[in-house]
Amino acid sequence: MPTMVERLLDSFLKIEGNRDPGLNQAFANIDGDLGKLLNANSDSFLQTEHTHAVQNDFHEIGDALQNVGLDFHKADTAMRLFDTFVTRAVGGGGGAGMPADLELAEHRIGVTAADLRHAGQDFLRLTTSPNLETFDAKLHGVEADFRKAGGDMAADREAFLNLSADFLKLGGGSDANALLPAVQFGSELRTVAGDFGTLAADFLKLSDALAGSQGGGGAGTPGDPNASGGGGGAGKPVGRALMTLFQDFHTLGTDLGALGKGADAVLESLPHQTFLAGTHSHGGGGGAG
Repeated sequence: MPTMVERLLDSFLKIEGNRDPGLNQAFANIDGDLGKLLNANSDSFLQTEHTHAVQNDFHEIGDALQNVGLDFHKADTAMRLFDTFVTRAVGGGGGAGMPADLELAEHRIGVTAADLRHAGQDFLRLTTSPNLETFDAKLHGVEADFRKAGGDMAADREAFLNLSADFLKLGGGSDANALLPAVQFGSELRTVAGDFGTLAADFLKLSDALAGSQGGGGAGTPGDPNASGGGGGAGKPVGRALMTLFQDFHTLGTDLGALGKGADAVLESLPHQTFLAGTHSHGGGGGAG
């Protein structure tokens, strides 16, 4: 029976019904929306900004970013639970750094969750700008949000790589077979670390694409409202970067689901089973004392 840790990690990004096809359409439209807004004059800006289609595209993307932030909060909760149970069960068995590494990973995921929600809120607020100058300033803020999120993902990668080493060490003792789940879990942590590295690069590319939109200019950039979309996302750098980002979020979701199952196996393999049993759904009681 799955633990709360497994259920929380397995639920990451299980929101397809709330995202498609509206979100994909927003990705396809966002470069054109940015081009229209950034090239509007003082008389046409508000009319363009308040167009239902433009408002909808920004809301779809902003809401999606906030939803991912909420899912990272679930992952933060899962890490906090896992930290509590593993630290009490193994003490220093994974090396002196394991408790600190668990705590750091938990903290990093929490920071990422907060920053993603903030980025989503800022994206939503773009279409509440009273004029082009305010919109442009807000867009610079979103660009900075995405760059910060890239830094968050890079820090998450390092935290999970450290945890991976801890669990590989935990599983490699004199009775390796007894803690084989720890070895598998260490490998799964390394896979998730790789996902974070990919997402770090995605966010930096997205930030750069937004910066390019504010530079206006050449054909194929959001600053050119007449740029042709072309095939396969040509001429749509922001939409293309967003689509890649969310595809990679889905990859992370798949790997976190496997990590949740691995976490469950680790908890089952560790001592103090009566304590750990309380983490299972319908565990009942959890008697006093």
